[in-house]
Amino acid sequence: MSTRLIPLESAENDPHAAGVAIVFDSGAAKQIAWRTKPGRLISPALDAAKQYTAQVLDALLREGREEEIRHTNWVSVTAAMHKLIRDFNGKQRFAQRNAQAH
Repeated sequence: MSTRLIPLESAENDPHAAGVAIVFDSGAAKQIAWRTKPGRLISPALDAAKQYTAQVLDALLREGREEEIRHTNWVSVTAAMHKLIRDFNGKQRFAQRNAQAH
């Protein structure tokens, strides 16, 4: 089994809000959420991915969750977070183009 990242969407269908749930092998989970202003992207996406991953790692350190820290490939988590942010930005760009076309 491995650490899983699950994309999250707004319960209110807000296209400017999203996030990710990180589920660890132990069953522990952490959530990161973000909201952008209309027309804004999360940029630079890689820096944001690193920052969000660091926040999760910091929370685990504060909670003494050593098992999750040791058994997680943090480079892979950061890469997956980066992809999710890029996907979110892509949806934002698509929404902007559609709004301009109408």
